[in-house]
Amino acid sequence: MLNERFIGMITSVSAALKSVKLPDGSKIKQGIFKIKLESADIDYKSIASFNPNISATLLNIQPIPFKSVNFGEQLVQNMMVSFFCEEEEDIEEKSAENLIGGESDADFGDIAITNLSVAIKENIPIYTFFLEIPMLYDGKFLFKNLKKKISFEFADMTKKEIREEE
Repeated sequence: MLNERFIGMITSVSAALKSVKLPDGSKIKQGIFKIKLESADIDYKSIASFNPNISATLLNIQPIPFKSVNFGEQLVQNMMVSFFCEEEEDIEEKSAENLIGGESDADFGDIAITNLSVAIKENIPIYTFFLEIPMLYDGKFLFKNLKKKISFEFADMTKKEIREEE
C-alpha cells in the first residue's frame, strides 16, 4: 500500500489539541488535524501488504468479500501522505493506477493512523482511515477538498521529500 496511489475522499476534517509526552517526561499540547479518509479503490493485496497484523487478520476472515472489520491503530513510523486533486472526469475515466505521475498538491508528514476499518457496502469494501496530521502543515488543502474525490498516496518520509505547499 505504500507508494501506491488510490482514489478516495476526505469525508471530515477537524482541528484538535493532543497531549504529547516529551522524552524528559513533561507534557505539551500539540495542535493536530483529524482527518477521515475513505476509499473503495484499495484492493485486498495492497491492504494485506501494509502491515503484518492486517495480513494475519485478513487471512482469518477469508473468503472475500469479508465482513466489516476494525483494524484499530496502525503504528507506522515516518509515514507521510500526499494528496492529488483530480478532475472529476479524469477520475471517472481512469483507475488510480493510471493517475500515477505528476506533483502532489499537498504533502503531510509525521502522520498517525489512529484507526483503520473496513465496511462492506453492496459487496464493496470501503476502507476508512482516521489520520492525525500535525498542525505544522497548512490545512487549507484539507478543508478546500472536503467531500471531493482526490487521489492519495502513503509513503515513507525517509525516502520522499515533503514539498512545501504554495
